Amino acid sequence: MSPERAARVRDLLARAHAVYETSPGDLSTWQVVEGYVSAENQWKYVHMYFAKSVACWRYIREAVAPVQDGPVVSIGAGPGLCLLGWFFDRPPAATWPIHAHDVLAWDAVRADPAHVAVLAHVLAPAVMDFHAGRYFPATLPPQAATCVGAPIAPEQIPRGATVLLPFVLNHLFGSAPHPNPADINAWFRAVCSRAQRVVIVDMDYRPESSGPKSTHVFWSNLLAGLGLPLQAPCPVFAFNAKAAEFAACYDEVNGRRRTGIQYPQFCRATGIVGDAGVWRYIG
Repeated sequence: MSPERAARVRDLLARAHAVYETSPGDLSTWQVVEGYVSAENQWKYVHMYFAKSVACWRYIREAVAPVQDGPVVSIGAGPGLCLLGWFFDRPPAATWPIHAHDVLAWDAVRADPAHVAVLAHVLAPAVMDFHAGRYFPATLPPQAATCVGAPIAPEQIPRGATVLLPFVLNHLFGSAPHPNPADINAWFRAVCSRAQRVVIVDMDYRPESSGPKSTHVFWSNLLAGLGLPLQAPCPVFAFNAKAAEFAACYDEVNGRRRTGIQYPQFCRATGIVGDAGVWRYIG
C-alpha cells in the first residue's frame, strides 16, 4: 500500500471513528439491513469492517484464477468495501463500468470527502456507479420491509459481467429468511446465465449450533436451493495477513482489534466462485 493510499484510508477511518464520541459502542454481532439506516451506524460499519472486508476481497481476487473482469457488478455492495478490495491491488480498466447496488443509499458515507478520496484512489481511472434502493428478488426481504426502491432485474446485469455478492445472501437465507426462496433461485439462475463470473462470500459462523446462521446450515440450504453442484461443508479461508496491513491506518488500540490481530477468528470467511457455470470453493 502506497503512503498516499494509506493516508487516505487513515483519514476515512478517523472520520468513521469520530461518531463514537457521541455514540459509544459498536454495532451488535447480528445486524439486519434496517440497522444500517442511520448515519452513525453507517460510519460504525465502516470503522468495524473496513480492514476485514477490503482484506477479504483482496484475498479472493488473488486466490481465484484471473480473468478479464468485464463490467463489475456488486449486489448488496453497502458502501463499496468489496469493490475497494477487489480492485485494491489490480486497478480496473477504464473501459468497463463498475456498478454497486444496495437497498440502502449509504449516503452519509458516500457523500463524505474522505470516502470519495479513497474510492478515487483505488478505482481510478474508473468510477463506482452507485444504485440505491435496489434489491432482489422482486420483493423485499423482511429485514428491509420499510425500505423503498425497485428490484434488480436480471436483464439489467450486463452480459459478460463479474458479479459480486458480498455477505448479502445470509440476509435472505439465514435468520428472517425471504418468504419466497424459489424467486431467489430463479433470479440467481437468470443472473448466472448472463455473467461470466459470480462470486458469493459469507462469514464463517461457529458453532454449528447457531442454527440458520451457522456456516454449515447456511451453505447447505444455499447450495441446495440454488441447485449448485457443490457439497457442504464449505471450506474456510483466512485473510489475517492482508487485514493486518491496515493496522497502522487505525489508532493503536483499534489497529489490533479491527484488523484480526487481536481477534483472528474474525478474519475467516467462506465462499464460492462460478466461471461460466463451473463452480468451486474459494480456499
